[in-house]
Amino acid sequence: MCWDSFWAGSSVGDLLHALTEWDRAAFLWLNRHTAHPVLDRLMPLATDLGLGYVQAALAVAAAVWMGVRLQEAGRRTALAAAAVAGGLGMGIGLAITERSPWAALLFAAALALEWAAGGVRGVVPLLRARAGWLWPLLLALALSGLAATALKQIPRERPWWFYERQRAQGRLLDARVRTVPGVYPLKVRGFPSGHTATTVALATVFTGLALRSRRRLRVAAGLWALAAVVAFSRIYLASHWPLDVIGGALLGVACGLVALRLARADLARAAGGASGRAHAGDGG
Repeated sequence: MCWDSFWAGSSVGDLLHALTEWDRAAFLWLNRHTAHPVLDRLMPLATDLGLGYVQAALAVAAAVWMGVRLQEAGRRTALAAAAVAGGLGMGIGLAITERSPWAALLFAAALALEWAAGGVRGVVPLLRARAGWLWPLLLALALSGLAATALKQIPRERPWWFYERQRAQGRLLDARVRTVPGVYPLKVRGFPSGHTATTVALATVFTGLALRSRRRLRVAAGLWALAAVVAFSRIYLASHWPLDVIGGALLGVACGLVALRLARADLARAAGGASGRAHAGDGG
């Protein structure tokens, strides 16, 4: 039996065909009707905020800033934290985007020098004091980023490249994709949207942590708004289909929930171990 004919003649095949048609139609509609010079400037910035390593660096910087604000550390520690957070983002980013081991090596060397100077050691207590929310966030970013990277092995062309190839073959000549000047869209490995996955994972975790705090719920609402903007930016820049973004969002929710559960269990074990050691010390 020919599998292509099997899928084409089945209800599953009809569903996949309908989803594909909707995906293409939705992308082209958004591509044609949302273009604006202001968005051309804002969307590349928004999409950069969806990078997992940028989000991790911002989370670390926020944790240290809170400690400095509460006078748990001095200005030197804040400067060291800024250097660590910036170096973390740049080092990991270069290692991923350029696939260069030198980037990771240079970051490790800078971190070692900073540790020797005593700056990083002042940062560590600030991060530990906020492990209750920082650890789940970082874990969610790692899980969603790794899961999205693994799923990107699925062969799927991105919108701009798909229509470029179709036009080269004399098909779909009326489908023109608008791109933002100065931004070169990617070609392949489009599913799912990793930017959307990490941002939604971040929002999911923070929502789970903020359920009992009205102030934190406002921050969570802001993160969901950011996730929506990042998701839209991926379509606007012609780097993802709508279904890529939807898949990334579902993946982000799943990874966020898993990260919450794992982090809470890990923190509970750590708290139990610390309590046990304290009782042992009192008894001794």
